[in-house]
Amino acid sequence: MREQIQTIPVNEAFDAHDECPFCNMERTVEQRTIRYVLGPGASYMEPDVRAATDAAGFCRHHLQKMYEYGNALGNALVMQTYYVGMIKELENQIDSFQMPGKRGLFTKKNEEELPIAKWAREKNDRCFLCERLKYNMNRYYTTFFYMIKDEAFREKVENCKGFCMHHFAALL
Repeated sequence: MREQIQTIPVNEAFDAHDECPFCNMERTVEQRTIRYVLGPGASYMEPDVRAATDAAGFCRHHLQKMYEYGNALGNALVMQTYYVGMIKELENQIDSFQMPGKRGLFTKKNEEELPIAKWAREKNDRCFLCERLKYNMNRYYTTFFYMIKDEAFREKVENCKGFCMHHFAALL
């Protein structure tokens, strides 16, 4: 199969002979995305990147990885605008909060989630890096199935060390 731009990362991961080629791809995408956000290109100063990171935020795992990256100024700027926006949203949630009414002895239990709890859960479930990672990994899975038709690539797959359960399940 003739190598194309979308097949390069998949081929490189299988050539690396890691335990799981998809873990290799995931690690590479994660490192590149952190470098994109905080690296020497100063993407954190671009309004469109800042708007995207402010909208999505960061999960605990990736927030820790960003701190470990070492760009304290970049982290401070990204987090400052993110938390200013989040505080405004929280204030709006608090202002519109209404205590649930009292239930009578024989009324059915109301299982509806409080709007402020729903907002907090949704904020907690989003992450700029996770979203980029998921997008790229889905593309790599698609490329993998495109490439598996090629005999030479199929031989690489057969000779690899295998896949972790997480990526094996994703491939299935």
